[in-house]
Amino acid sequence: MGMAEALFPATRQKVLKLFFLRPDAEFALREVIDAVGAGSGAVQREVARLVDCGLVFQDHRGRQKRYRVNRESPIYFELASLVTKLLGPESQIDAALQPLYPEIDIALLYGSVAKGVDHAGSDVDLLLVSDTVSLEDIFETLDPAERSLARTINPTVYTRSDFRSRIVKKQSFLTRVLDGPYILLKGNLDEFGISRQSGQD
Repeated sequence: MGMAEALFPATRQKVLKLFFLRPDAEFALREVIDAVGAGSGAVQREVARLVDCGLVFQDHRGRQKRYRVNRESPIYFELASLVTKLLGPESQIDAALQPLYPEIDIALLYGSVAKGVDHAGSDVDLLLVSDTVSLEDIFETLDPAERSLARTINPTVYTRSDFRSRIVKKQSFLTRVLDGPYILLKGNLDEFGISRQSGQD
């Protein structure tokens, strides 16, 4: 059992993820039910709990109720951080890649996710090093995470020799990725002569 499963029931995870990973969005109850994909009664109860404790606002637009996360809640930032760590791109992509990890030497996230400036519409940039895993394998493996996050995942894949060669040649794209913030999901960059810089996760 993962940490998210230990802390939150399945439906609550999905409701929290919808609101806290899309803090600028607002939803009708039917949109929440459709996005979560659980029974309407269970979703309504979870939303009502969040409204009752002040984590979600309920606005009335005519006869329709609209819901959005309450950024003024005293625990908003702490809970948003927890939801991001447990249910956000890093956690979901790491979990999705587990079956392929025996064949993957390096897996890291870069770009807006690694910089902490991503939003609900941001793509998720992923770099992989493997001599055996194909792009088709990766897209198939990541499809559930991509659908769950409702975000496009952009994988870039190198073989070990190509990765090493591009590092030696200081290829501009890789230099930018490895000089900037990144989140290492799997592997050891030291074997490619790359030392982690302070401030990187």
